[in-house]
Amino acid sequence: MLNWIATDASLSQQADVLIIGDLNAYAKEDPITAITNNGYVNLIEQFQGSAGYSYSFRGEAGYLDHALANQSLADKAVDTKEWHINADEPIV
Repeated sequence: MLNWIATDASLSQQADVLIIGDLNAYAKEDPITAITNNGYVNLIEQFQGSAGYSYSFRGEAGYLDHALANQSLADKAVDTKEWHINADEPIV
């Protein structure tokens, strides 16, 4: 994804870039750390800290949905909220 953004004729010219959506990886897994290690800011972590989550499973909470901004856009961001769709449903 990073190579595509860097080499795409249109994307590579953008000052502000946001990678958003279900990336099928947790925040501390290799795919996400590869992106954040290359200058992108995890906006959920920045604004929600360790309390950020979009699901819970067997007592564990986390998120696979991400908002990762390049530094230019991260400097302009004022907040990020994750949607707890079905995350807080009791098991009954």
